[in-house]
Amino acid sequence: MYRRQKAEKFISNFCAGLDDPIMETVLRVVHLGEPEEKLDEVIAIERMKMEEMIRHFELTDARQNTLTDEEQQTLISKNNVEKTIEDGVNHTTADDTPDKGHNHISPEHATDNGVSAER
Repeated sequence: MYRRQKAEKFISNFCAGLDDPIMETVLRVVHLGEPEEKLDEVIAIERMKMEEMIRHFELTDARQNTLTDEEQQTLISKNNVEKTIEDGVNHTTADDTPDKGHNHISPEHATDNGVSAER
């Protein structure tokens, strides 16, 4: 009896964070000897829930929603122009500027073999 209580407690704790009643039922059937008909019932219920969820979704053709290269460039250009002229103030950020690599680092911060030149 004690072994069954321990197994029930383990299964309950193990499945507490899971969102899968089928897994819990499988564990109960395998380790606690519950009837397999219970598993069949849970699977049937979950299948009905999934079918109900599927009815609420609509499949679309992604090709209809894909922008051409020209449309993408137009949107990017429009976005960049809006950033720079909004309120007459330049709102560009460091993220908007092209990557300069390490050319913008001043000589005082240059390193030689990983050791800073400042001492």
